[in-house]
Amino acid sequence: MESAGTAGYIYALCLVYTRSHNIDEAMQLETMNPEVLDIFLSLIRTTHVSEAEIDLELDSAQGDAQDIKSAVKAMENLSPREQEVLLLISEGKNNQEIAETLYISTHTVKNHITKIFNKLDVSDRVNAISKVYRNIYNR
Repeated sequence: MESAGTAGYIYALCLVYTRSHNIDEAMQLETMNPEVLDIFLSLIRTTHVSEAEIDLELDSAQGDAQDIKSAVKAMENLSPREQEVLLLISEGKNNQEIAETLYISTHTVKNHITKIFNKLDVSDRVNAISKVYRNIYNR
């Protein structure tokens, strides 16, 4: 993984830590941003909530979008159209918006989403997007 934005680091930390409750695993993420890691460690080691402002720069958002696109394209079990639909889902688009973007009916969108869920062995959009992020951080 060449680069990941701050949002991606935060997601990876939360995913690894909530899965194992072991901070050592989270600390071994390949390209961890030290500042984000320090804030995260501070947060989980305290008994009170602390606040930190993190600037999510436009460049990191664009980097995250490229990482997401690459991860979806790597899902070879999905057809090219299913990959397009999954990318739009990851952008937060609803079925109507996806249909309008791809010039297809909402019924066809629902069919693609059902096939995506079956192929990824997930039951909803959140878990489908989670699989995309797992692909980003498991390369």
